[in-house]
Amino acid sequence: MANKKHNRKVSFSLGEKLIFAAGILFCLIAITTALLGGLFARYVSTGAGSDSARVAKFGDLTLTETGDFVDDAGMIIPGNNLNKAAVVHFSGSEMATVVFVEVIFPQNTWETTDNEQFAYGGLSWSIDSDWDCLTSDLYEGNHRYVYYQILDPHATLEDEIISGSQIIVSEEITKDTIDGLGNAKLTFQASVIQSGGFNTLMDAWAAADTK
Repeated sequence: MANKKHNRKVSFSLGEKLIFAAGILFCLIAITTALLGGLFARYVSTGAGSDSARVAKFGDLTLTETGDFVDDAGMIIPGNNLNKAAVVHFSGSEMATVVFVEVIFPQNTWETTDNEQFAYGGLSWSIDSDWDCLTSDLYEGNHRYVYYQILDPHATLEDEIISGSQIIVSEEITKDTIDGLGNAKLTFQASVIQSGGFNTLMDAWAAADTK
């Protein structure tokens, strides 16, 4: 008796069909993700670069001195004031800043009771009123007085240090007094620092002080 071949159709249930379709969809998603992965990585890298912090721009700070005030006491004439201009120039910053000025002179010369007016023998001068005194100290045999101005973002500065740019010479100064004057030299230095990030002006000065 000859064997008969029977052809049977393989049938899937609805649940099996859904599982099969889900598997194909998963494979397609995986392939698409792999193809686009490099593009996404490059886009994120570019985005991160464009969002990175930018360093704030600081302008130029200069201090210019001119005048006829010298250390030689023989140049001092009673009643003839001496020119002494010391001007601070700052072209500004994108951030709020503090500009510091140091006034330095030898011990046992210029004296002050208010940190504004200074006198030595028959000579005197004053700090310009735009500057406020922060602190004073002794450094390597010199007195050092620190003054400051606070500037808003983009604000510029052009201001003299000595009021009127003059050393006042008394009409009553005598030759003996002039001969007894020591080194009356005045030295100025300027620095600037952003004001943000400091709790006090002293903290800002501590960061700006290079000594």
